[in-house]
Amino acid sequence: MSESETKNAFLAAPQNKKMLTLVGLYIGLIAQLMTSVTFSSWLRTAQTEFPDGYLYIFAISVGGILGLIAMPLFGYFGAKNPALKKPLICISLLLGLIVLLGRAVAPSMMIIALVSAFWGFVSAGIYVLGFSLIRDMFGQSKAGLYLGLVGTMSSIGMLVGPIVGGMIMQSPIGWRGLNVILAILMGVALVMEFLGVTVKKEEVANLASPSHTFDVLGTAGLMIFLGALIIMLSMTSIFPLGSLVSNVLAVVAVIGLIILIVDINKKDEKAIVPKKVLKDWNCVMLAVSIALCMITSMALTYFLPQYLPTLRADPIIQAIDPETKGLSMLLPTACVAVASLFLGPIFGKRIAKAGNARGVTTMATIVQLAVFVVFAALFFGVLGTNADGTPKVPYIAVLILMLLAGIYNSRNQVLGAAAPQIQIKSDIRLQANSIVQVGQNLGGGLAMPIFGLVQAVFAAPLIAGGLDKSAATVAAIPSAMPWIMVIVIILSVVLLITGLLLKPLKKDE
Repeated sequence: MSESETKNAFLAAPQNKKMLTLVGLYIGLIAQLMTSVTFSSWLRTAQTEFPDGYLYIFAISVGGILGLIAMPLFGYFGAKNPALKKPLICISLLLGLIVLLGRAVAPSMMIIALVSAFWGFVSAGIYVLGFSLIRDMFGQSKAGLYLGLVGTMSSIGMLVGPIVGGMIMQSPIGWRGLNVILAILMGVALVMEFLGVTVKKEEVANLASPSHTFDVLGTAGLMIFLGALIIMLSMTSIFPLGSLVSNVLAVVAVIGLIILIVDINKKDEKAIVPKKVLKDWNCVMLAVSIALCMITSMALTYFLPQYLPTLRADPIIQAIDPETKGLSMLLPTACVAVASLFLGPIFGKRIAKAGNARGVTTMATIVQLAVFVVFAALFFGVLGTNADGTPKVPYIAVLILMLLAGIYNSRNQVLGAAAPQIQIKSDIRLQANSIVQVGQNLGGGLAMPIFGLVQAVFAAPLIAGGLDKSAATVAAIPSAMPWIMVIVIILSVVLLITGLLLKPLKKDE
């Protein structure tokens, strides 16, 4: 045990309090994942209920904007005063509870988008501070196990969410009732976290970052850059790229980036994102890798449920969900979770033992490439087409491929949870982890606008032919999906390369 660990008040906390905190984080993670994996499916149902349903891409994308900003801020405040980790996590879970209740009563897609803007705080609290807190409370070996179990907990959320969520969506309480039930689960996590480990500022002063002032200019630059970028990309259904509003947002984003770069160069280690963090090789490679993991994975997570209604004639779908309103759209997502039930701890312990996520990342990315290539072939019509011109895609093939997708999904979960805690130097670990988690949220935030643009290209002729925006957006999916797969195959190759570039820490680090 290192000297810093022997003076760690989190590590010395009562075991029952530590376990209460750990279980609270796990329940919060399960609630967050259940919400994420059911979001696209119930949003598609809500899309048909609202005149502004075509704004669903905006609704999906906007949830990560404040989260992107909150992650480095939480990393900053958590590093400056580690005692703030628990209060900030509780605030995050409370905001998640409010968002879920707001979605349940929303009268329009725009309201769903606006309340969803605060959903990113949940990810910031759990992924930046929660995972760091697990590392603080336990030694490296046990922390590797518990962080590996994050994959298992995530899988529970991804497995239970689609099955139970699909049944609830098909029931009389529908998608609104689903959000209420998820809010209750989030509330349980909030209470447990509130009752868990508490430390005083002076007890963890030795763990605090030497930075003494809040970086107002850097924070402003970060908010302007990320906020304008995501809004610009997610609002293309209203303000197309090249329009006046889109161009103005692009200029604002560039200005924010310039402010941030100047601030980092001027303030160095006192910047909101310290220069030494950005100079850390593993931090950068992990941030890029996790961003690519999210972009590529979300192509299926969010667009496959929209594609599946075109397969409603499939006998399996006819048996379980003839109206394709719930279970059939969410069952493939449940299949993704199966492998993670046991692979999460295995991957986590492997990363902890090797001190390097390179092997896990490489193996899983090869599987990912194979899955995407087969999906692309199916979407391009390698098995022929149906009477309506759509490709023949057997539902059983989708389920089998999504079971295999669980391998790389396990990598996603453990790479974001365990790798930064094991593979980044302790003196910059928290703030570096916040940058890695920004990469994760940025990947999620960019995925929908990028693939939404592909969808919009195929929707444009349908709109020109007289179809309204919401209907055209849905109808364009079969044509857009094969090209979305082409994009993710290219990005998966880049991910394979960045994973190979990860390096183990030296013994003195």
